[in-house]
Amino acid sequence: KKNFNVNFIRTYFYDAVYSAEPKDIIQAVTDRPYCVYLYVGVELGPGRSASVLLIGYFDERSCEQAVTLLHTMARVADSDAWLLVEALRKYELPLSNLAAFYCSAPEPGLSRVFVSRLQAFRPKLLSLCSVPGIGERACQAGFTASFSHAVDLVRDVHRHYSTCLSVNDSLKEVFADAGRRGPPPPVSPQCSFIVRSVQKMAARWQDLQEYFKSLEETDAVNRIRKRLTDDVVRLQFVFLSYALEPLRVLLEQQESDSADLSTELHLTSVLLQLYTDSVYQPAAVHRFLLNREVDLLHGEDLLPVDEVNVGADASSFMWAHGPKLGQQNTRRLRRDAQSFYRAALQSLVESLPGPLGDVTLRNIGLVTFQEAPLAAQR
Repeated sequence: KKNFNVNFIRTYFYDAVYSAEPKDIIQAVTDRPYCVYLYVGVELGPGRSASVLLIGYFDERSCEQAVTLLHTMARVADSDAWLLVEALRKYELPLSNLAAFYCSAPEPGLSRVFVSRLQAFRPKLLSLCSVPGIGERACQAGFTASFSHAVDLVRDVHRHYSTCLSVNDSLKEVFADAGRRGPPPPVSPQCSFIVRSVQKMAARWQDLQEYFKSLEETDAVNRIRKRLTDDVVRLQFVFLSYALEPLRVLLEQQESDSADLSTELHLTSVLLQLYTDSVYQPAAVHRFLLNREVDLLHGEDLLPVDEVNVGADASSFMWAHGPKLGQQNTRRLRRDAQSFYRAALQSLVESLPGPLGDVTLRNIGLVTFQEAPLAAQR
């Protein structure tokens, strides 16, 4: 788990330096593959943190997957890649059996340094270091491709919410998790805020319209009011509310204390499937999921624009408001939806570990030795 049962670490490893008894670990991985998990900057208390090294393997005695706390380091920087190798050597762990490596560092450059160091000993090492932030990157790519103006509206409404002394209940509910202070966060690294806000605004659109209509006119209020009374903008939010739902699930999973690698990759696989189904012709879906070639995103296998999946609510909205929206705007929504899906898919494909196929992603727990709560470990 991401929090490694932090209270347990705080209690027993106050000095942020720990070394396991290596005998059982060495015996367990001498002749079988194992995985290494490096979690960077785990908070142990006020002003104290450590980087935690876990080993995952199959325990033949219990016939179960096991994850063991092996070592902690006071700090980790790109210049410390050799410390990781030395830690593994210290316990006489055979680097030739190292199957996969995961690093939680948000900076891709740091992970690449560690992977490069380990691959010098194990060229076929599977790197899972691109998984952290995979949801945020896909979210940011989709918004940037065609819906940055939706983010602008969220920011403007949040700015009003943050500065106005009295707001109505619907607006309070939209930003219930965000707080009243501070500027609106950017698309990244606060994608979950944008996603939740878009979905809540779509659900309370009419209430927000009425609220901003009731306010005294100012330039800021008028800019918000104009967009809230535009059916084209509302249609965009209705579509986004649908398209962002599987992304929201992934983002919340990656941010939660109970998150684990196998669930994150499984949810990514589900997201990949849903977005592929939305933008590809049925005959090409399997081929894209199998090969994950970015070039296919710009080929003839894409659905015609008029057939791109925008969700039932957006389709109903276009049918009900078609004459007012106009054919040009409904087609533009579908083109924007296509761009959103393609950009998000490209980001996902570039982030997923190449050797892992779709079936493997859905059953990744069998490969990565699912992380277990630290208190339950031997």
